[in-house]
Amino acid sequence: MKRILSSILAVALVLSLVAPGIFVSASAATGVQGDGTKENPYIIKNEADFSVLDQSEEYIYAELANDIELTSGGETITDFRGELDGNGHVITNSKSGPFIKTYYEGELSDFTWNMEKFQYMVEEQERAGEHVYEGLTATGGNVAPTSNNNNEAPLLVYAVGDTVMRNITLDMQFNSPTYHGLLIGYEPVKGSDYTFENCTLKGTYTGSELGVLFGNGSMAKDSDYGFHHVLGIKGVEKTSNITVSNLNLTEAKIYGTKSQPKVACGASYKEDIFGNLEGDLKTKTTGYENLKLLGNLEGYTFGMNKDGNLKISGSDTAGNVDHFVVTSEVYSNVFKNGISDGTMKHAVSERIDVMDGVDEYYSDLGKVKFYDGKQGEYDTTGVNGSLKTITVDSGTYYALGEFRDSVMTFGETAEYSNTSRVASAVKVMAYDSNGNIVGALEQNEGTEEFTKPVFDEKTAKEGSSLSTIELEEGWNWVSPETEVVSGGQIAFAVKDNTVAPVSIEGEAVDVVSVDGVYYSSLQKAFDSLKTDEPAEVVLEKDIKMGTDDIATLAEGKEIVLNLNGHKISVTADFKGRPVVNKGTMTVTGDGIIDASASASGGFGALDNYGVMEIENGTFTGALSANGAAVRNRGGATLSIRDGLFNGATTALYNEGQSFVYNGTFDGRSCSACGGPWGYTIRNNKDANNEYNPVMYFYNGKVTGVQGAFSSSAGYAAIYGGEFETVACPKHSNGSSAFYALYVAGETGEVKAEIYGGTFTSATKAAAYIGNSNDGGDKEKAIAYFYDGYFKGGNGAKETIHVDNAIGGLEITGGTYVDYNNNKSDIKQYIPEGTQLEQDENGTVIHSHELIHVDAKDATCTQDGNIEYWYCEECNEYYRNAEGTDVIPEDEITIVATGHKPETVGAKDATCTEKGYTGDQVCNVCGDVIEKGEEVDMIPHDYQDGKCTVCGAEDPDFIPGDGGNTGDSDKPSKPEKPADSDNPQTGDPADIEFLAATLVISSLMLVAIFIFSRKKSRR
Repeated sequence: MKRILSSILAVALVLSLVAPGIFVSASAATGVQGDGTKENPYIIKNEADFSVLDQSEEYIYAELANDIELTSGGETITDFRGELDGNGHVITNSKSGPFIKTYYEGELSDFTWNMEKFQYMVEEQERAGEHVYEGLTATGGNVAPTSNNNNEAPLLVYAVGDTVMRNITLDMQFNSPTYHGLLIGYEPVKGSDYTFENCTLKGTYTGSELGVLFGNGSMAKDSDYGFHHVLGIKGVEKTSNITVSNLNLTEAKIYGTKSQPKVACGASYKEDIFGNLEGDLKTKTTGYENLKLLGNLEGYTFGMNKDGNLKISGSDTAGNVDHFVVTSEVYSNVFKNGISDGTMKHAVSERIDVMDGVDEYYSDLGKVKFYDGKQGEYDTTGVNGSLKTITVDSGTYYALGEFRDSVMTFGETAEYSNTSRVASAVKVMAYDSNGNIVGALEQNEGTEEFTKPVFDEKTAKEGSSLSTIELEEGWNWVSPETEVVSGGQIAFAVKDNTVAPVSIEGEAVDVVSVDGVYYSSLQKAFDSLKTDEPAEVVLEKDIKMGTDDIATLAEGKEIVLNLNGHKISVTADFKGRPVVNKGTMTVTGDGIIDASASASGGFGALDNYGVMEIENGTFTGALSANGAAVRNRGGATLSIRDGLFNGATTALYNEGQSFVYNGTFDGRSCSACGGPWGYTIRNNKDANNEYNPVMYFYNGKVTGVQGAFSSSAGYAAIYGGEFETVACPKHSNGSSAFYALYVAGETGEVKAEIYGGTFTSATKAAAYIGNSNDGGDKEKAIAYFYDGYFKGGNGAKETIHVDNAIGGLEITGGTYVDYNNNKSDIKQYIPEGTQLEQDENGTVIHSHELIHVDAKDATCTQDGNIEYWYCEECNEYYRNAEGTDVIPEDEITIVATGHKPETVGAKDATCTEKGYTGDQVCNVCGDVIEKGEEVDMIPHDYQDGKCTVCGAEDPDFIPGDGGNTGDSDKPSKPEKPADSDNPQTGDPADIEFLAATLVISSLMLVAIFIFSRKKSRR
């Protein structure tokens, strides 16, 4: 316990030293010069620098320092309020997605919008203030929108609010098969004034129906969009105005292939309604005569048969036709939030290359059918598989697609009608080799009698070329090198003077393996598995998924999904998460699952309904899709060992039971930026209120703008990790960043226990408990802080905030400081009746009742101790009476020294006195450790009748020859003289001699034994 507390204090000290350097403004972090004020504007030097302009709360100022190319997909700036001075520089667009998605108010001035790729500069305006476009030039070598880009314009599409375009120049080659506005793409809006002053058009502009000022003249009575708000007709009040001065078209050629272009609008222009307005605008325009109807192309016509098939016939009399584009169109009704929101055009197009000697071209389009439902099997068709189809009840149709959060239907209510509709319009445009429209083809009257060539079904492996596919006799591929794509596609074949479309089904290549067996999709691999037989599914190649390719592991199946270092990505129209688990799944292999390519539908990477363990990898969603990189559903169990979870609105959304052992969780959503937002980790009740979420967080790094960790219901326990909120690029001062820890009963009662971790906020409280202030039915929230490091943000009034109406907090440990590392007072949350208090460093400590213990020396047999003070309640030892210097318990005791023995009273045995081995006595304390033993006397050493040691007389000594050995107790008898004549016969004298000899020998052996024993004891 003492070692743990010491470690925590050390960590707190380190954090207090380094934390001030963590918080840096976004401009400083990105290296952008300036602070966004009029006196010191942001200086934009590259594409990344634009991120500091991405905000709508403050009116900011910025200037360009260089020409800049935009290459990163999606909008460059989501929201902008302020002024951007281009200083004459060029912004070149080479990507999809607008420069600014939502323009709140301000001024864009003095730069060129150069379209290497067609893309409007501003998508929409907000009715916040005036929107000024001053001194801008829009350019492009060959700007080529498609049929689906109707109502779009180079600079601005949806002009909500007062709009001023002053000194604007458009100078480009603009070729489109559909209708557009050239300055503003769509229609005027209710309550908005429009000023066009000194605007000039140069170059060539071709489209079906073109308007110089606006693209569309439709007027839905209940819509805020439409010219009826300018004209004051259709029962609405005139609330909008259009003012034009010096509109210059003298250097422009503006062609309409369907109708003559107009200044006011293109599509839905009706002379009886717009005539007076157009007449007034004509007087303010120079070069009005350059608005011309292009008319039909000579030499070619097209017709359709009773089946709706289309055939182009004729020859290129002018010699400038390179290819045709056939377009089939249909309109649907659009409902947004259940309310009618006008109509939407849906178009599919097909390119057919012109060939020498060919005078008949058959298209795969014509009077094709569209379907407005979603319950069907999706596939592709069209050149290179570019068109999306849906098959319902054996009928194949073109899918309408989706538009933001709107419902597009052929019905009259905000529901899919699940019906089909034949294309309402079919047109064919002719283009030259530079991509310029040279004319529209006239349709022949009536129904023609012809049969489109029919081919057998063709199949080929994805990635192979058309040259590997054999055609019927006499037919050859127009472009044999064309690559086969997965799914359905259309290619063209030629025979004699005829070109016709051929349907091909591209077979997906093997991308996944299971025990050596290969499959063309992840779902097919999942389907091959047997219930209750664990298997490893290995990704062998990178995969790109559409919505139809989402792979779901069924209940009862168990796998290891080995990403094997590969990547799963998604298409731009994808919706969902690529991998759904309803069984048991372990994700490993350090790969990537990334759904961010679908800005609105890429919710995240993994959706868990079963049991899932994530060992490693990167899991990414789209920020604006309002999803989570990983979602753990109610009743499911998730374990995260490691990995990177980022990109999505939320990194981890838990409705079930989750265990986080490590990982990096990064969330950059921001409620102040206008898009979807959420805490980086969210512990939330499921939508059906069936499950209370539970989360155990042991370690990891969690970073967020909106907030780091949120528990809105159930239970959460945090044992360690780093939790931090940071500023978003738009709000570089951190004003939009919220709390590192948020515990509030948003969806149910909630309890949180904090055992450790660091919690730091950018500008607000580090922890916020309970919330009754923002509406909704809130439940009680209670938190217990046993330990942890909490640091308030820059300008925060408190480090910990508790909404006492429905929130409660009990603190028994941890450190609490403000942004400047000064103590933040939290004593109100320390339970009464405890001996806890907060020291000057902000750390909650125990108020000790100390017992003093004097130092005591250790003895030979008893331990001693150093001087110390002891608190019985917290079981801690201290060096001082203040109880601030903790002593590890193993340093308290002085171990007993042990005896130091020496031998005392030892005495050798003699022939007259017994000996003694001696006692073992401690020379320190005098204690007898071990008593000695007596040693027997040793025998006399008789020589010549006396003991050589003590002088004692030998009682058995008999004087005479040979002396006495001293071994006999009685005198020996004289020997009988030997009788040499008589042999020894064993008489009694001899027997006695032998007996005496044996006795003496035995006594000698005993003496030797005693002597040896004596020596050994010494």
